[in-house]
Amino acid sequence: MCKTTSFQFLVRVLNLRRYNGRVLFVPAPGYEEVGDPVEASTSCQPNGATTSVDGDKANDTNGETCGYQGPSIQEADLQWRSLNGPFVSVWLGNVPFASEDAMAAPKAEFSDGYLDAAIIKDCPRWDVLGLMFQMKDGAYIESPYVEYFKVKAIRIEPGMRVGSSNKGGIIDSDGEVLARGDGPSSGGEPEHLMEYAPVQLTVDRGLATIFSPR
Repeated sequence: MCKTTSFQFLVRVLNLRRYNGRVLFVPAPGYEEVGDPVEASTSCQPNGATTSVDGDKANDTNGETCGYQGPSIQEADLQWRSLNGPFVSVWLGNVPFASEDAMAAPKAEFSDGYLDAAIIKDCPRWDVLGLMFQMKDGAYIESPYVEYFKVKAIRIEPGMRVGSSNKGGIIDSDGEVLARGDGPSSGGEPEHLMEYAPVQLTVDRGLATIFSPR
């Protein structure tokens, strides 16, 4: 880690940001006890609407479809569970390493049909520092401040930063900023980003076959 990166990391730890929000998910087998049960679904419906946990139609789709309308997970809808913030971070992936020296998901398997979720809950800043050093070999998931589990479907409902009513977090994919809770920055990023709103993902296993030379 270069000196500049180390300094920036230390500054961020000293000024640790925590975010409100909620994560809803359909757990993979073996992870049914993570979180709290919810009574109703929060999934995309065939007509493109979104049903909230209390059964009402949500308005976060703005009349648009929820995207890919593939195989239904209607049976799994009965198993939705939730975790409430504040959170330090929410990470999703299906491969073990998030970077060359960060094993974010030590139990991930590329084709097991699930996403791995690693959530750092609200914790003291110096414990976050310790977690980062333990991420090299994935040992950080044993911390009581970390929830690590596999999901068939997951919905992230981002909230505002703890202590602020108008500053949220960042939603990104592999480092690419998709949405900002406090609007686009002036750092050369596109002015039009996706809405800082709930994001839902569903894993459908075996929809494609890839052929490659040995």
